[in-house]
Amino acid sequence: MASTDTLDRRMSPQQRMIALLERLAPEEGYNLSPLPDVRFLRSNRPLARTPVLYEPGIVLLCQGRKRGYLGEQVYVYDAQHYLVVSVPVPFIMHTEASAEAPMLAVYMRLDFQLAGELVMAVDDALGPSQAEPRGMYASPLCAPLAGSLLRFSKRCRTRPRR
Repeated sequence: MASTDTLDRRMSPQQRMIALLERLAPEEGYNLSPLPDVRFLRSNRPLARTPVLYEPGIVLLCQGRKRGYLGEQVYVYDAQHYLVVSVPVPFIMHTEASAEAPMLAVYMRLDFQLAGELVMAVDDALGPSQAEPRGMYASPLCAPLAGSLLRFSKRCRTRPRR
């Protein structure tokens, strides 16, 4: 029988990430990681529009789809788009998932102090941003970020937190 690493090489990066998150998030809801600010999420069923409060963080889905509704704005995040929340935001969330294809995601809480230091460093190096501040946005997931997420998650599977 082939080893897991051999099988991984035959799989696409997306398939590897799904297989890894199925192990890291065996239970529905939030699953802890070795890092206190990182959680793995799983939903084996669709969830109708549900009021939620997202704390500042980044949500990266590897399978399934979520829609966030904030006033007239709709934020779609899925395997090709991630969600960034910079301030606590109450909104309505809808999850598309099933037992055969559960919603699998990684949530990383933002550290305000570190984020502020990074913004100041970028402003010092490049000058202040001209972008309009936003409390929440969805953005396309680029290959380098997806690769970093896969490498990061592989490290988390070796040291579960209790």
